[in-house]
Amino acid sequence: RHKLATVGLVLNVDSNNIISYNNGSSRVYDLTLKRNNGTLTNGVSVTNRNVFSFDGINDYIDFGNDSSLDFGSGNFTASILFRYTNAGSRCTIMNKFYYLGGGTENGFYIDILSSGKIRSGFETNASNYSITDSTSFVDNNKVFQATLVRKNNKASIYLNGRFESENTLSVGNVSTITSPCNFTIGRRNDFQAPSFSNYFIGYVKSCQIYNRALSNEEILNNYLAVKSIF
Repeated sequence: RHKLATVGLVLNVDSNNIISYNNGSSRVYDLTLKRNNGTLTNGVSVTNRNVFSFDGINDYIDFGNDSSLDFGSGNFTASILFRYTNAGSRCTIMNKFYYLGGGTENGFYIDILSSGKIRSGFETNASNYSITDSTSFVDNNKVFQATLVRKNNKASIYLNGRFESENTLSVGNVSTITSPCNFTIGRRNDFQAPSFSNYFIGYVKSCQIYNRALSNEEILNNYLAVKSIF
């Protein structure tokens, strides 16, 4: 049986784990000792298969802004298991990124583009960023796990445990990533929201974040540990 990697794990939530989520609650509990617990906001619901459901209007899960979710110049890995139900519209699956205009932008995110590709990356500012788009497309109404890895100055994206691409849209040299925004699932969290909210329509079952770059083997093993049909 496959098990999640645990070294460096700073957030781990699973809607189908009764310790992480008790049906009917407005809170989802982080299974790590960091206690990065989340709040279901504006009507996030739970299906009869115990999966978080997002309507794409204004709902999201807010995990706050603990320092354990800011990685500075260090490596990190962020993964999310989801099913998308609104092909043709750009939306944000996970986000700790802000944009203020005038070159002021910082943080990391995983989006689905209107084309159906995954875009993920991290930025220090508008002149220093590492972004990568998947080569594969996310099929509407199918379950995928997307994983973003920062290793030094490179952004890599994995789908269902398999490497897709690295640094397809990168400029300059990313240094510190320390976003003042809360970490959210289901929308962008820009200070200029709602103009840049990109609300997600679909389902999310689990999310893991690490304060290190996982290896290819660990990423595949994690996918095999969490994969499910919903």
